[in-house]
Amino acid sequence: MKTMCVPVSFPQTHLVLGHKTRTGMGSDAKDLIPVLRQAVGRNGRIKRVLADAGYDSHENHRVAREEMGIRSLIPATAGKPSSKSATSKYRRQMKR
Repeated sequence: MKTMCVPVSFPQTHLVLGHKTRTGMGSDAKDLIPVLRQAVGRNGRIKRVLADAGYDSHENHRVAREEMGIRSLIPATAGKPSSKSATSKYRRQMKR
């Protein structure tokens, strides 16, 4: 079983405001937005989300930034390695 949690960005408390548990293999990317919505519903003061590359997707960056006003910091390393630059403006920012 796999668990995904979003902690508050206050490092002193590590208070978990949202989570999703599921079984099986697959990308974690689809879990980020529902958990962020859960966390914002409990504490509307979330300013940024830090996540590993498993949560990288254009949609996650777009929804977090444009719809929720949360700065997303997710390495843009999902997918096959390539010499081409990322096509999404938010994913290009993560490559810098």
